[in-house]
Amino acid sequence: EKLCITNLVNQTAANCPCLSTGDPRAGKGQCPAYCTSQDIPTSDCVCDYNPNAQYPLQTCQSEKKCTASSSSTVPTDSCTCSGANYPSGCKCPINSSQLSGIPSSRCDCLTTGDPRANGICPAYCIIGNANQSCVCDTNKEGFSVAQCQKEKACKFDLINQTISDCPCLSTADPRNGTFCPAYCVKGQVTANCACDSNITG
Repeated sequence: EKLCITNLVNQTAANCPCLSTGDPRAGKGQCPAYCTSQDIPTSDCVCDYNPNAQYPLQTCQSEKKCTASSSSTVPTDSCTCSGANYPSGCKCPINSSQLSGIPSSRCDCLTTGDPRANGICPAYCIIGNANQSCVCDTNKEGFSVAQCQKEKACKFDLINQTISDCPCLSTADPRNGTFCPAYCVKGQVTANCACDSNITG
């Protein structure tokens, strides 16, 4: 352990793990070289954690695609996940179009513009066609999140909705007889009952 401090240059990476910055073995066989630009000097270079590095750490991490397999682990945020390689610890891409193929367990589903929607991620709700599993798109023109949530509530949680939010249905409304007028029953019609559009005769 003392040799890792006093004689690091002559130690193997197995005995003294590679340092995130200032490792004299970097690029000399024992440890990967520090990147000086995107994939330079090699595609397997590592980002230098020195705050004064030639290639700033944040830029390096956002541009560096992971080369390690998806079943492996990399230092947190040391490379950017891709559809081909998304090891544990990878950083999710900033550009949402690069999320394709990356599981939601690695990069959370986005509330808008996620190319994995309707596949890895739930589909975005469509106005007039919302279902229980769709999610409300936070950037859908003409169909706000509030409108979307209201549509879903009126379809799938109608019994707990007010008539101001969800007007009474002409048939099969679970609120009939409470918030909504009771449906008329043949032979027992009252002045306040509503005709059930699903019953003929």
